[in-house]
Amino acid sequence: MKRWMVVLAAVLAVAGLLTWAAFATGLVVVKKRDVPIPPASATPQQVVQAYVDALDAHDCATAEALAPGEGGRWCHATRSGRVTDLSAPFKDGRRIDIGVTLSVSWRLFHNDHSIYGSTFAWGYILSRTTAGWRIVDQGTG
Repeated sequence: MKRWMVVLAAVLAVAGLLTWAAFATGLVVVKKRDVPIPPASATPQQVVQAYVDALDAHDCATAEALAPGEGGRWCHATRSGRVTDLSAPFKDGRRIDIGVTLSVSWRLFHNDHSIYGSTFAWGYILSRTTAGWRIVDQGTG
């Protein structure tokens, strides 16, 4: 076999291995599916569930639409996510607070260092807009 063919085969093998490693570690994540934006009539719980579903699916456009400003950041930081528990909404003036338990897998080099572990308590604050409920803040405080 000619030397250039051996070199080409080696280069292709290394490229394939690096591509596999990038996807396996979460260094590169691709959109899994489209998550529909809930209708204006959706409940706050449905909006939170759709948001976490969008994070899991890497549908960053939906995540950003449901949590303007934060949705894209979280979408690019997570490999997967799911709600394991969702509390009843608590009305605080014109806003709604919802507590959740999240299970999240972070992308390599993208984890949120303020959160320890992969399953944790989290909260969302939603406000009513003309498009429906939207996440305006989130965190543990």
